[in-house]
Amino acid sequence: MGNAHFMILHDCSVYAISRLGQSSFFLGKFLWFAVLIVALSGSIYRIEKFSFLYKQYPVVVSLKMDRKQSLMFPAVTVCNINRLKTEGIRCLIPSNMKPNSIGPPLIFSESRELYFCKTDQNSSRENEKDQLQTNFLTFYYSLSERSRFELGHNPMDFMANCSFNGRLCSRSRFRYFTDFRFGNCITFNNQRKGMSPLKISNAGVDSGLILRLKLESSHYLKVTHTSGARVVIHDPSEAPNPDQNGFNVSPGFETTISLKQTVYHRLPAPYKDYCLDYKAQTTNFMKSKDACVRTCMQQWYLEKCGCIDRMLSSMNDQEFCRLTNATEACCLVRVLEYLAENEITCNCPLPCNSVYFNEKVSSAVLSPQTFINRTYCERGSSKTIIKEDYVRLNIFYSSLERQIYEQRPKWETPEFLSFLGNELGLWLGISLLTLFDLFEKLVIFIKHEVVSRIFCGLQRKLFVKK
Repeated sequence: MGNAHFMILHDCSVYAISRLGQSSFFLGKFLWFAVLIVALSGSIYRIEKFSFLYKQYPVVVSLKMDRKQSLMFPAVTVCNINRLKTEGIRCLIPSNMKPNSIGPPLIFSESRELYFCKTDQNSSRENEKDQLQTNFLTFYYSLSERSRFELGHNPMDFMANCSFNGRLCSRSRFRYFTDFRFGNCITFNNQRKGMSPLKISNAGVDSGLILRLKLESSHYLKVTHTSGARVVIHDPSEAPNPDQNGFNVSPGFETTISLKQTVYHRLPAPYKDYCLDYKAQTTNFMKSKDACVRTCMQQWYLEKCGCIDRMLSSMNDQEFCRLTNATEACCLVRVLEYLAENEITCNCPLPCNSVYFNEKVSSAVLSPQTFINRTYCERGSSKTIIKEDYVRLNIFYSSLERQIYEQRPKWETPEFLSFLGNELGLWLGISLLTLFDLFEKLVIFIKHEVVSRIFCGLQRKLFVKK
């Protein structure tokens, strides 16, 4: 490097570079060059180490307690555990009905219990029970959705009484649907177009939703082994999933369900949860995390078995696995076992915004004297039988205070740039203004080199001509 080059570095704002240009002795220039290399290496090491941590995109979670004047009440879905009423199918299904060769599909969760899918088949009595279950499911899935609804428990009879915040419930707040596992269900307070979810402004036992359900247990099928109702507490904007969520309540009891709302706000990719805003998705199979998982499993079934599980209610345009085909029915079981054993999961991240209600369930025995209408007793009905046919639900907020968990980036872009400035300032004495000075020196250096080369080229041409 010539003297002209060192002159450019002479007044550089980076001290080590400036001393490198000012030093008159070779040893001095060498020592300052060594210092510059060590400082540059140290800053690069520290910046690279921090950059690695920054690219992990860590988050910090803040907890905030928020007390509202009014709080959104959740949607409540109730289903009768019994799918069909006995009198509705007596004339439709013979007791000795046998599956035919083109039987309809089976609910996946129940196919694991069928005798031809079990490894231990020594009990003939168990096989007979399985055969009875198989016969019923064969008939049940041969019905259309409308027929299943009509043959099930009438929602108007099932919902004997409903009051919200001390007033009778409006029928417009109810939504009826049929679930493969639990038959006819009723949802109260789901979100629909032109109708916002109800809010509550008081906490306590008498300020929420009170339901009286009539189970009609005398009309239960033999394949229904328990009596009661299925209850799901969920976000009004989400579809209920009674098969995977919720809990059962028994007849003859008043079940109180105390709620306390918790809200989670997560960060999308590239942060660790890779959350997804399902509500913003346009396709139905991605409207919720549950719908995403169902579609993922159906894709596995279709790939491995050539058919899908009808219970999952997704990709219904594909062929369903048949109950009477042991290969197809048991293939569903083997696929699920394969996924579990190999710890294979679906790419269905958590929702970016979710609400949980932290249910606390307790129950007490109903009193026939205060619960049963006199008209039933006058007709000669037993108080005990009537009491065991009813469920009373009391759902309320224990507090209007809610917990909000919110993820925030541990380091944002300004903090990353601040760290770079600190390290460069510590090791090299570089600031933002110094960078502009270095840029200026670089431009001068390049200009000097270009001008020098052009000048030398012209001199050679003139010398050749002479």
